[in-house]
Amino acid sequence: MSMFLVAANALAPLLGNAYEDFQASKLGNGSAVIAHLDKILERQLRSRFQRLAKTGIMHSPALGVGARLGSEVRSLNTAVSLGIGIDFNPGPKSRWVLYGDARALHFNDASFGTVYTNILDHIPQPSRFFDEAHRVLSRNGTLIVDVSYNVPDEWSIATWQEQVAHISQELLLPRWGLITKEEVKEVNDNPTLPRRKGKMCYYIVKRGGG
Repeated sequence: MSMFLVAANALAPLLGNAYEDFQASKLGNGSAVIAHLDKILERQLRSRFQRLAKTGIMHSPALGVGARLGSEVRSLNTAVSLGIGIDFNPGPKSRWVLYGDARALHFNDASFGTVYTNILDHIPQPSRFFDEAHRVLSRNGTLIVDVSYNVPDEWSIATWQEQVAHISQELLLPRWGLITKEEVKEVNDNPTLPRRKGKMCYYIVKRGGG
């Protein structure tokens, strides 16, 4: 794994583009707000992840996609034996998050028992993310996708309705199976926008190998 970490960070300059730079700017432009809410999100996710691990839905190791300051990863590590994260902007000297692209995950096939994300609204061509999540998940691994009901912010490229449509389309494919879904409450990650409470959480199993 350590050899991979070096390789992943070395690849970072090669993957840069306007989309990447814009998405990475979210941490810089709203760092104070994000840092405050990161701690709240960590508490909320920790409780849910621990519950999911007890019911057998979550498995180790786990990958958090779009993990920013690391609240998702720290929460994963309270529920499974190993969790790491990726983001276009991991923040300075991050202990939890590596540079990475949701559309081109730099991990070997079948590396993870769980993949978690809450940034489907930030990913162009979401089918590429689902392809990559399926590839890096082990047989019968779990993909967890949180879809916020919040009004899209300036970094979003999809509404919650469009995200649900993407997930529904993926679930028509034989490679996935829906375990369950649930609605949960959520922190308000941008106080300047009108918000709807909550998000829909999808728990999806990878069927078969490959």
